Amino acid sequence: MAYWLMKSNPKFFGIDDLQRLETDSWDGVRNYRARNFMRDEMQVGDKVFFYHSSAKPSGVAEPFPNFV
Repeated sequence: MAYWLMKSNPKFFGIDDLQRLETDSWDGVRNYRARNFMRDEMQVGDKVFFYHSSAKPSGVAEPFPNFV
């Protein structure tokens, strides 16, 4: 099991959206290394910390199970 840090701007997709939807696709990843990690390395059962960028206050939510 691995731990991952996922960053999102809450104006576009926030922790409340994730809790409501439970699963969703993650698109718009501009960094090719991040995209490759998500595509090739993430496994079902890994834990994900969710970081809100551009939020006041910024913060990290506790781990969610990865349902990839």
